[in-house]
Amino acid sequence: MKIAYVDAFQNLPVNSGTDWYTLQLLTDLMASADVHLYHTQKVNGKRGYVPKNAVTQEYIPQRIAWSRISSTLEQLRPEMLLDKSGIDSVDADVVFTRIFSYHIARHIAKANDAPIVLVMQNVEWEYLKHEGYTPLVYAPARLYEEYVLKRADAVTALSPRDYAFATARTSAEKVFYVPYEPNSQIFGSDNTSRYDYGHDKLNALFYGSLDRHHNVAALEFIKHELIPKLKECKVFDSIRVNVFGSGAPPGALDLKNDADINYLGQVESPGPYIRGSDVVIVPVRNPGGVKVRVLEALSCHKPVIAFPEATVGLEDEPLTAIAVANTAEGFVDALKSLTQKVRSLGGTRSIQSSATVATARDAMYCALEQKTKRKKVGEHWHTLFHTSK
Repeated sequence: MKIAYVDAFQNLPVNSGTDWYTLQLLTDLMASADVHLYHTQKVNGKRGYVPKNAVTQEYIPQRIAWSRISSTLEQLRPEMLLDKSGIDSVDADVVFTRIFSYHIARHIAKANDAPIVLVMQNVEWEYLKHEGYTPLVYAPARLYEEYVLKRADAVTALSPRDYAFATARTSAEKVFYVPYEPNSQIFGSDNTSRYDYGHDKLNALFYGSLDRHHNVAALEFIKHELIPKLKECKVFDSIRVNVFGSGAPPGALDLKNDADINYLGQVESPGPYIRGSDVVIVPVRNPGGVKVRVLEALSCHKPVIAFPEATVGLEDEPLTAIAVANTAEGFVDALKSLTQKVRSLGGTRSIQSSATVATARDAMYCALEQKTKRKKVGEHWHTLFHTSK
């Protein structure tokens, strides 16, 4: 069995929530198939976790130098709506893809008579809206998303909320709820590998892809609202604000020279840095998808303080381990309580949804079944047509 997994992002080495979730799907698929990953955006010098049994990864070459114009256009490759020259030799029995790579995946699927599995469904049009895109972008994206959901042979959803969105727009039998499960070897609380920030203060940690709009907004909140409020309340001297992540944050934030922020840049593996902290803060406003870092922090048994939007899509039990705050004052109050007594939170996850937990392979088998059904229907109509003659 050969699987072509088409994505905009270069997922290896792993250094973002999307990368970790993709690795989870790929690891599952590799148990029963030969998986080849194709991506449209190339990141030179990318650092991060490299799994021992890494999937084969290949960059789809550009025919138009989109990277000189826009990273978004480089990811989307609009010319590949019609042009399939860069992927015409790809061999696959099943094609996995995300929504904005669907136009590329369909060429591969058609050439190989292969079914398509849409992965990581997370109400993309809403994500774009909260990232600051205009209605001219997210309104057509909403229509396109609904079109792709109907066309895909199987769909995997990130959260119960995303599952409900998908099943309201396509057949429920082909939609699978595949939640993110943090890798216990990387994010387990029992792992003794911990980064030493120092023990003289409460160590608050923020991390993520620091060039993403919602994370930039979070950094601006930390720098311009949270830290000034901590100083005003005279508790800043007992709290250290630590930041790490992939991607280059805007130069205007000047994190490298900010004496109030311990900026670490990119790290090879986030696990030790999470375990070394006392609390993970997630002041993120975009409600799209699931905030992977929240689940990673809880897996490391670290308390989390987050904006309400960062908890959207989570199941009920993880929510009990999160302090929700909507303002700098709320974050300060939560941090002050932790300076008095650092708590260990987290634990197992229980599903509070009508969606049954599934795997990427469940979606693959469903897609193959859909292909078989289509073939039988085609043969049936072919027989009827020729019999009528």
